[in-house]
Amino acid sequence: MEDTLTDATYLIMLALLKPQHGYAIMKEVNNLTNGQVSIGPVSMYTIKKSYKKTSLLHWKKVMNGKKHISLLIKDLRV
Repeated sequence: MEDTLTDATYLIMLALLKPQHGYAIMKEVNNLTNGQVSIGPVSMYTIKKSYKKTSLLHWKKVMNGKKHISLLIKDLRV
């Protein structure tokens, strides 16, 4: 993952305070910003992919077949 925390990454992290699937994350970012920011699928999945490489995400399959994603905060340095 990049060393820089982008606005999109920050907003996705906020949306992941509760486990959600991909579309719900994009919708939550839009809600958090009162419609000012829309994260498209390409940006969202690129960021999710980089999180997954660093083991920051935990994937859990739920009954409806969607994968819910949780953000794992460990060894966080500010």
